[in-house]
Amino acid sequence: HLLTLGLGVYLCIGGMRGGFTGMVRPITISNANKYVDRPMETGIVLNTPFSIFRTFGKTSFAIPQYFDKEKMEALYTPVHMPADSVQFRPLNVVVFILESFSKENSGFLNEELDNGTYKGYMPFLDSLMAEGLTFKYSFSNGMKSIDGMPSVLSGIPFFLTPSSLNTVSSIGGELGKKGYYTAFFHGADNGSMGFEAFARTAGYTNYFGRTEYNEANPGNKDFDGHWGIWDEKFFQFFGNTLSGFQQPFAAALFSLSSHHPFAVPAEYEGVFPKGNKAIRQCIGYTDHALKLFFEKVSKEPWYKNTLFVFTADHTNSPERPEYETESGLFSVPVVFYQPGSNLKGFRKDV
Repeated sequence: HLLTLGLGVYLCIGGMRGGFTGMVRPITISNANKYVDRPMETGIVLNTPFSIFRTFGKTSFAIPQYFDKEKMEALYTPVHMPADSVQFRPLNVVVFILESFSKENSGFLNEELDNGTYKGYMPFLDSLMAEGLTFKYSFSNGMKSIDGMPSVLSGIPFFLTPSSLNTVSSIGGELGKKGYYTAFFHGADNGSMGFEAFARTAGYTNYFGRTEYNEANPGNKDFDGHWGIWDEKFFQFFGNTLSGFQQPFAAALFSLSSHHPFAVPAEYEGVFPKGNKAIRQCIGYTDHALKLFFEKVSKEPWYKNTLFVFTADHTNSPERPEYETESGLFSVPVVFYQPGSNLKGFRKDV
């Protein structure tokens, strides 16, 4: 009986988490989105005891009513409908959500530090900042990766709230309506972090994770031992896969190597500056992987017709006093880059 009890507890914990590895988090109501075509159908997948368990003690957000609708809209409305003054251009759109790439790691955005001698830890991304459109002040909307993906792609950090079953779109969802092929990439186990469920909810119709990578690269030799596929290998897979897409396409990638336990492949140990925080060499490694990705795709016919966007999910391991403040803890880069275009500048606004 004790043996049965122990086995039962183990299986129950695995069931509640959605797996037995450190790469998964406890499943929640929003995971049901992975198995339906419309959020309203999630009730078919969910069961009542599970839903009660996941929502017990949580209160719904109450929308405050300071003004009636007519008076509020007369004073101010956040809805802005720009005039169609330019013709829509079917550019490919590629969004990089870089794990823990805080603004503190950038030399370009911190020219004033160390009397102008601060180099940072991501020289390649800094070089793209100098060639693209970059903002001096830009911020993340949360401190968790699962907050980062919906914030960047849909503008709402909501995926762990009761609103997670609402119908929501994204950059991919909106461009999908214009005939774009849409896909999301993450090198961890499929289903990890709830990314696959959200991607489906938000309109990214295709998902490429560790499963698809291993199908193309059998042997599991590129697994980092903790989270998923090393960034260098997965970025190359990303580039190869993009080249097979029909244009125009909208794709997003969430990197993973700059995550605890902050390891790099053995052949890169000691190659990148370590600074005073363990994450610094991982930032350098992922930045190098980004450089190799661009060396590869810059030869592709779709390259110059593509808008690349770079930002981070959240910050990590602040070191300097400027980045331990309430604003510094949320300071991440936001960079837009289109090869050979006039989309350039360094703007001082938010």
